[in-house]
Amino acid sequence: MAGGEKTLYPMLGVGAFFVMFWVGFVVGYELGLSCGLFLLNALFFACTGAWCVVRLEIADAHPSALRQASRHRDGGMRFGESRPAVLLPNPFVPR
Repeated sequence: MAGGEKTLYPMLGVGAFFVMFWVGFVVGYELGLSCGLFLLNALFFACTGAWCVVRLEIADAHPSALRQASRHRDGGMRFGESRPAVLLPNPFVPR
């Protein structure tokens, strides 16, 4: 996102939260959940929608941040590097 625009992602987050809350409510109704589980299901959907908008904002602000985070989780291997082959005995092959 170019410039100093700071209102897009908060508005998207609130909209996603609101819309996904009602989606979760309808899904809970269709599943026949009780009243307490309606609320939990709706809040789960709403938080998931807001979390996706946060991930979009992070990816927009720092395009390489998500790729670097996945590389660190994988042990720091970069594209083109190969892991050493580890040969384990296969329990399904008769000896």
